Amino acid sequence: RANQDYLRELIEPDDRHKIKLVYHGVDLKKFSPGVASIADPEPLILAVGRLVEKKGLLELLDACGVLQKRGCAFRCLIVGEGPQREALEARIEELGLSRVVGLPGARSQEELVDFYRRATVFTLPCKILANGDRDGLPNVLMEAMAVGVPVVATAVSGIPEVVQDGENGLLLKEVDAAGLADALESLLQDPDRRRRLATGGRTTVEKRFDTRSNVRALVELLSAPEAQPRS
Repeated sequence: RANQDYLRELIEPDDRHKIKLVYHGVDLKKFSPGVASIADPEPLILAVGRLVEKKGLLELLDACGVLQKRGCAFRCLIVGEGPQREALEARIEELGLSRVVGLPGARSQEELVDFYRRATVFTLPCKILANGDRDGLPNVLMEAMAVGVPVVATAVSGIPEVVQDGENGLLLKEVDAAGLADALESLLQDPDRRRRLATGGRTTVEKRFDTRSNVRALVELLSAPEAQPRS
């Protein structure tokens, strides 16, 4: 909807109704709660995405540094590949996080399902870059919610359209290492709250981001008389 609102401002008012919104979605059969293949010895913080600046992954590492100083027991995996890998590896070394943070590289969707099922908390602290570059509505947030993992994210672009703070996840106003650490720690220490947010997340995806339902909505739009080519 953030993109829809932006595009509508670019055209004449009489034409704005022509810009329709159909969300992308998640395969709810593939991304579903289940038993993980590995039982991690420590609570697992998971992030998934391209290793690029707008994902806020350096800030996630800083938050992990805060958690480690607090004596919080956890592991963190950042799954993905990209140009920021060397910077992330350097920050892990700088903060002394090599025993608790891993960068396993890119994984297939099938492999990702198991990572989600292993996770205690999922986070993606996206941010807006100085040049305006930002995420839209990352699929990985919806995938994690569909699997039943509580999420911590930031209020960037379309993310507030899926994550409602305190209802189906935690939503930070901006990426901030200390604030992110607080949010992650609060969930790691509160299993009841994790279960409640996870249930809310799965329900949200089922209602609004089921890929089958959203494709049907797109087909209906494309099949409407006003969408047909003029003779």
